[in-house]
Amino acid sequence: MTVNTPMGGILSAAAGVKHSPFVVPAWNDLAPGSPFLEEIRVWSWPKEIPYHLVFSYNGEAVGDGIVSLESQIPLKLQAESVRMYGFHDGHAETLSDSDFLKLFNRLMAETLKDAAL
Repeated sequence: MTVNTPMGGILSAAAGVKHSPFVVPAWNDLAPGSPFLEEIRVWSWPKEIPYHLVFSYNGEAVGDGIVSLESQIPLKLQAESVRMYGFHDGHAETLSDSDFLKLFNRLMAETLKDAAL
């Protein structure tokens, strides 16, 4: 499962790398086109592991206020996912959304049950 994950990068991370006097190391990986994100882009999700793609949108921006929808739900991952789930939340709020927590717990229980068979 990925949750609001910037698979296509975050423009503000690239701006931080370029202009900030102090660069947070993770910004290098989160900048669009970084070697890290390019490696993820070409990697395929293993078919034997069910993949659920969770994204959020807040209605005021094209995404969740931090990560764009385009970055959260690239076509390749949409095709590899078992299912996609969208939440009307900001970037961090999804993790405390009661509906998301119910979904997360249900999917983890189903995965553990399937693994035990």
